[in-house]
Amino acid sequence: MQSSILLRGQFAAGEHDDRDFDQARPMYAGWIGDTWAVSPRLTLNLGVRYDVAWKDFIALGVTPTSVVINNGFTTADYGYRNDIRDLNNVAPRLGFAWNVTADNRLVIRGGSGIFHATQGSNQAIDQQLWNGQRVVVASFPNDGRPGFIQDPTRGLTAQQVLSGAVALPPQTISVIDRNYQMPYMWQSMVGFQKQLGEVLGVDADLIYQKGYNEDMQVDPNVFYDPVTGFPKPPSVFGRPNPAYGPINLKQSTGRSNYLALASSVNRRYRNKFQLGLTYTLMFFRNDTGIGVAGYGNQQLNPFNINQDWGRSAEFQRHTVNANGLWALPYGIMLAGSFHYGSGNYSTITSPNDPLGQVNGARRVLADLTVLPRNTFLNDPWQGLDLRVSKDFPLGGRVKLSGVAEVFNAYNYARFNRNTIYNNALFGQATSSGATSRTGQLSFRLSF
Repeated sequence: MQSSILLRGQFAAGEHDDRDFDQARPMYAGWIGDTWAVSPRLTLNLGVRYDVAWKDFIALGVTPTSVVINNGFTTADYGYRNDIRDLNNVAPRLGFAWNVTADNRLVIRGGSGIFHATQGSNQAIDQQLWNGQRVVVASFPNDGRPGFIQDPTRGLTAQQVLSGAVALPPQTISVIDRNYQMPYMWQSMVGFQKQLGEVLGVDADLIYQKGYNEDMQVDPNVFYDPVTGFPKPPSVFGRPNPAYGPINLKQSTGRSNYLALASSVNRRYRNKFQLGLTYTLMFFRNDTGIGVAGYGNQQLNPFNINQDWGRSAEFQRHTVNANGLWALPYGIMLAGSFHYGSGNYSTITSPNDPLGQVNGARRVLADLTVLPRNTFLNDPWQGLDLRVSKDFPLGGRVKLSGVAEVFNAYNYARFNRNTIYNNALFGQATSSGATSRTGQLSFRLSF
């Protein structure tokens, strides 16, 4: 088992001789399914999948521990467990396709089912690393004597620190909740596909998703304030278990939902050109934040996860994509793609932090009002990319291809904006949010 010391500041790091690091995560699953032709025009797909989380949540080489915390809200043991299993992941699925007309030009299709995922690899690796056993953090403040930069530990070795000869500060650890369950999504859709003429087709699908057991991260090692419902600042009130600092507890209590209409029109290649157009109308997309807020983020309030429920940062009402290809005279090919998005949302943040930066709570105002997530509409974005190419035969199977490309051809600009609550510059541009027009030339020799 590898052990190391991380020294605060620009010091040094020492390690044990054992450098093994292995976070094996074998995954097991089984699937049974069949396609049933009910009639010449109606087909059903039926199946069920079973996923077993046998070692997904286990940190190899970590000794089980007991870390009991009574934070005034609940009392629980947040120590390491090597027997966390999830064995109830049965996922039935059903789909159908109905050929409505005898000429095969209209099909109605749909389906519904459960799809399991697993926790992210980073969570498993964090638990194997940051557990107070494999990696320990030691702090050596400047003692004011000469030579501190050259020897900040004053001769102490890594082995002495790891053996307990040196007092360590409270360790920050990462733990997977012993009740962790594999995340899963219930997905349903219904739609149609219609052929118009020989080369033109349209389709549209209504898509619904509901997520369960999604990733969340909280710090239970904080005192509960019954007056505010929030944690008490650790810098003032300390921590329920003073042997530890923040505890990054990975839980599976998050949730999400999504409803959208996805449609497209496609013209197959004929008479030297083809076209495609897709449009997605998103009705809603909500979540509890962690899945899209970024790895390592903490929930706003570990005692009330519902305060994080709100519009997803990935919600965008309108999304349009178009592409085309046109064969010009003299063997020149012109291709283009256009993209448009009506803009996603970001969170308005508080100018202060009345909770003493507990969990990075930047949505709480001085009067403890909680600002909802993702209420500021960002700039829309759009862009046109163009590509011109031509092949030059050089004899036999050898040819030279020349390509010229322009991205964001009409140099559309969008900006990141100030989203600090009640700031004098609120809503004003702070930086560019798009890449300026760029171009490139390339050549390729084929033989």
